[in-house]
Amino acid sequence: MPTLFRLITVVGAVVALAYGAMFALVMAVQPQQREIVEAVNVPPAGELRTGRSAASTLNSQAAALVHRRP
Repeated sequence: MPTLFRLITVVGAVVALAYGAMFALVMAVQPQQREIVEAVNVPPAGELRTGRSAASTLNSQAAALVHRRP
């Protein structure tokens, strides 16, 4: 029983230290607000893919495998 109590005490101390460190960081660090600008590449309308998506193709293939009987 003393070994279990010692283990629980050590684990509790480590958890308390981690919690204390996180609390100190929350209190000490003030975030700065700033604007973020990121370029997004949009393909021209003529280059957009048409037809079935890969997900719908996989779903139809899976459905075919499920309904196939030996």
